[in-house]
Amino acid sequence: MKSREKIFLFGGSGHAKVVIDVIESMGEFQVAFILDDDERMAGKTLFSYPIVGNRTELLRRFPSGRGIRGFVGVGNNAARESISAWLSNKGFDLVSVIHHRAYLGKGVKIGLGTTVMAGAIVHPDSEIGSGVIINTGSQVDHDCRVGDFTHLAPGSVLCGTVKVGSKCLLGAHSTILPGLEIGNDVVVGAGATVLKSIRAGDVVVGTPAKNMPRDRG
Repeated sequence: MKSREKIFLFGGSGHAKVVIDVIESMGEFQVAFILDDDERMAGKTLFSYPIVGNRTELLRRFPSGRGIRGFVGVGNNAARESISAWLSNKGFDLVSVIHHRAYLGKGVKIGLGTTVMAGAIVHPDSEIGSGVIINTGSQVDHDCRVGDFTHLAPGSVLCGTVKVGSKCLLGAHSTILPGLEIGNDVVVGAGATVLKSIRAGDVVVGTPAKNMPRDRG
C-alpha cells in the first residue's frame, strides 16, 4: 500500500472541515497538523487533527519552508490569497485537492492550492486558476476560464466558454450564460441568472441579474 504524503492544513474553520473530507477521500495525502491565525485555536482539534498554532509555529518546525507541503483551507477569497502568498514567500509549496467523486474532463487544468469538492463537474479544456474553490455540486462547462482565488459556491453553474476573473464570489445556485465574461472581484448573488458580461468590482443579484450598490465598509 502506497504511503500518503503528510501535509499541513492552514485554517480551522467550517470550510476546513469540508477540505478535510476532500483530503481523506483522495487517499493521497494525510493531514499532519492544522494551523490557524487565531491563537485561541491552538491546542484544539478538528476531526481529531491537532491545531498546533499559527504561522510562527509552522516556521519553528520548518524554518526553510522545505520538508512539507500544505493547503489553505480558508473560505474567504482575500484571506486565502494573503495566506497563500505568505506561504509562497516563505518557501512552502501548496497542493491541490480533488474529491474522488468530482469529475474532471479531458484537458482540464487545475492550479495549485485549488480544491474541487464532491459532485463538482469540470468539463473538457477548462482552466481553473490557483487557490480556487469549486464547491459542492458546482458545474463548469467546456472551455471555461476561472481566475485565481475565486469561489464557485455550491450548485453554481458556468455554461460553456465563460471567463471568470480573480477573487470573484459566485453565489450558491447562480448561473452564468455561455460566452460571458465576469471581471475581477465580482460578487454574483445566490440564485442569480447572469445574462450579460459583468464589469470588475460589480455586485449583481436576481433573475435576470442586475447591479446593486456594493458595501465598501
